Amino acid sequence: MKKSLYVYFFGIMMFLLMASCNKNDYRSSVPRESSWVLSVNMSSVEKKIQKENTLIQDFLSRQMFWPACVSGLIFNPGTGGLSDDAPLIFFPEKGMGAIMCLAEVKDDKKLEEYLKGNDCSMTLKQEKNFMWAYDGKSNYCAYTGDRALFFRAPDIKEGMEQAAKLLSLKKDKSILADTVAAPLLRAEDDMTLYAVPSRMFAGRNDRFLSDLLPQGFDIASLYEICRLNIGKDRIHVLSDFSSNNARTRAILKEYAGVLKPASGDLLRYVPENMQSVISVGVNSEKLYELMTHWGGIIEGMDEMFGDARGMITSLTGDVLIASSVNGRGPAGSFVLWAKVKSYALPNALMRTASVFGALRNYGDYYGLSYGDDYYFGVKGNNFFITNDRSFASVPVAGYEPSAAAAPYASVFRDSPLSMIMNFEDAVNAGFPKDMPVSYIECRKTNAGEEITMFLTPGILN
Repeated sequence: MKKSLYVYFFGIMMFLLMASCNKNDYRSSVPRESSWVLSVNMSSVEKKIQKENTLIQDFLSRQMFWPACVSGLIFNPGTGGLSDDAPLIFFPEKGMGAIMCLAEVKDDKKLEEYLKGNDCSMTLKQEKNFMWAYDGKSNYCAYTGDRALFFRAPDIKEGMEQAAKLLSLKKDKSILADTVAAPLLRAEDDMTLYAVPSRMFAGRNDRFLSDLLPQGFDIASLYEICRLNIGKDRIHVLSDFSSNNARTRAILKEYAGVLKPASGDLLRYVPENMQSVISVGVNSEKLYELMTHWGGIIEGMDEMFGDARGMITSLTGDVLIASSVNGRGPAGSFVLWAKVKSYALPNALMRTASVFGALRNYGDYYGLSYGDDYYFGVKGNNFFITNDRSFASVPVAGYEPSAAAAPYASVFRDSPLSMIMNFEDAVNAGFPKDMPVSYIECRKTNAGEEITMFLTPGILN
């Protein structure tokens, strides 16, 4: 008797297990070959964004060209029968060039009522295996009992054909067959992006890329994972590239050797109110070694400047670029500073400028005209080139006050790649006034690129 009860119980458990394994998964409507997939955990995001503050919603809606009723449903899934617990998934559809939004349906009747309601006023029609709704303005929703697709399409027939394919996609043809991407679509982060560069830029400059990439580098195996989480007044992003090919991973590690920690010393040559500052720590010997494999680039530099190796290896570490859209020149002011151990860079520029007869001597620095006016020289052991003459006149000791004393200065110390961007000042120069982000810091760490975006006050709780 005990044995028969055990067999009976075991049979029930196996049945339940098989049933759960065969349960439909709405994520299977995302094609495996998608160039990128974005998973958005709305149950978490909703708690962090004030529902009465629609700045982020309006900003994203404009990027996706969706009507207010659709974006409202996407930001508040439960109001229209969508699942609050399952992530929204965005991905590109190649045929129409549209951005698709995939959602898990919890109550299809409630979804129908929402789509037919006054906010949307969509027309509903029954197809063979799914329902679809449209508003007469190229906005569509195709849905079944467990999933819904929101998208825009210029043609009804084409839109419905693509929707039918996606809604009936087999698991082995979907993103669920990708062992790297599939787990990310259930991640606990507020947003998770999985991107494959080779699919995003397929057919563009293939020969150029093949000349730059070393032998054995499998660009198709390269992918990026980006995790985004919303804080009290900022958004944290962690981004990293990797590959499922061992040889490619080894090459990526070798290329990472081009970077080394920067000291941040060059910040003293930059005013503290610049709108963007980028710092790179360069291992110049490693850079030159890699560039010798880049399809004739070194030869071209030798022909133009005379001493490519001397120019590149004269760099001793820190390279810094700062710019301001409020400055002079068609794209604003910029200045590049680099720590050097020789005069190879300015000498090369002087030789080139003299060929065109455009070199001017200002005493402790030079000017050259090549379409626009540029100024270059050396302060101590630091080379500079700029399109704003005021930067060329900075004392050897640097500005006072300078970016070295700014609150963001610590971002640049001991990091091989760092950046800040100040959008608050940029708004005064014509940037959109409703930018959700007012300030960005970026810093490379062992875990990847860490980006912090400080939000415009009032967006979050």
